[in-house]
Amino acid sequence: QLPKNLRQWLVQATPTARLNNVNLEGSREGPWKGTVEIRDLVVEPVGSNPGLHGLNGRLQMDGQGGVFDIENKPFKFLWPAGFRQNLDVALDGSLAFWRDGETWTVGTSALQITSPDIGVKTRFQIGFQGDGTAPTLDLAADLQPVSFTQAKKFWIMHKMPPATIRWLDTALIKGDVLNGRIVINGDLNDWPFRNKEGVFDARARIRNAQIKFHPEWPVAQPLDVDVAFDGPGFDLVGTGMLMNNKVSKVSGGIEDFAEPLLVLDILANGKAENLRSLVLASPLQKKYGEHVRAGTAKGLADVGLNLQLPLVKGIGPDKMAGTLDLKNAALSDSRWNIAFTGVSGRTRFDESGFATENLKVLFDKRPAVFNLSVGSYTHDPKLAAVAALDGDL
Repeated sequence: QLPKNLRQWLVQATPTARLNNVNLEGSREGPWKGTVEIRDLVVEPVGSNPGLHGLNGRLQMDGQGGVFDIENKPFKFLWPAGFRQNLDVALDGSLAFWRDGETWTVGTSALQITSPDIGVKTRFQIGFQGDGTAPTLDLAADLQPVSFTQAKKFWIMHKMPPATIRWLDTALIKGDVLNGRIVINGDLNDWPFRNKEGVFDARARIRNAQIKFHPEWPVAQPLDVDVAFDGPGFDLVGTGMLMNNKVSKVSGGIEDFAEPLLVLDILANGKAENLRSLVLASPLQKKYGEHVRAGTAKGLADVGLNLQLPLVKGIGPDKMAGTLDLKNAALSDSRWNIAFTGVSGRTRFDESGFATENLKVLFDKRPAVFNLSVGSYTHDPKLAAVAALDGDL
């Protein structure tokens, strides 16, 4: 007898098919075996379970299990709870099913899944435990290259937080997903394995990408990143360009999609004038725009930036902090009619202000030390800015 939950699903899914060349041998109380050709199998989606229309194949079975050899022809895969649209899919391979006491297992050692948008080679075993709980899953899959546009069709809508889906849809503008691989092993009652009860490991390489990490920040392009999903969150690491600034490294991710806080650490190298343009095109201009617009900068600069960007309300504000290192740069400010050359040193900043750390400068070709504090770095709420220039002038 089939497990109760599987029997209930069969009633609700109302499977129908044409059966050809039916051959059954055996007795009611004794062993039996049989074969049958199944044409145009239809299984309706039920709840969070998918369905299909038009699957064909040949089934060999007995009292302990069987094998379904799938005909490699397209059929409709329907998953209203999971996918945004129905898929035209073809399968190349076979499925086996067998029982062990109250447990039924369905699996394959090699199955090729193809559709106009994706290709997958997989092996898996699904264990139905006969107690009404979620099954166990042991799966490994390799994905053929896809574009961002194609990948967005495969978000699992009922499993992924809506805020995460909105961010992915907005952030992933253009790019290619290569070398995708997924491994899952565990009891799906424990999904997504926050406490390491099982394994969920999905990895891919993203190449030639355009990614808008935050609505108020410019698009990073081109960007090459490697992503790894591990249990409830994901990590990324990569390189690229951000408004003509070379991003030598970007790393970070989301620790847990249940509280989707995107954390990014960005190291950028380039020309100070390009970094100035980046500041004016980012949320930094809200705090620093007045000072940056009044000034000019030329020379080499390195930036280290930490961003904490909540994707939903209620888990904190946007945060940013970082450092700017200048190397033999030139700075000028039209408000004060001053110009420095040979500028070297570090400036720290966050969302509340910024402060230089004893910048070494040349003023009228004389060496000096320049300090400028703005916002909270003045340590006096009555002061908008504090500047000092020390040297033999």
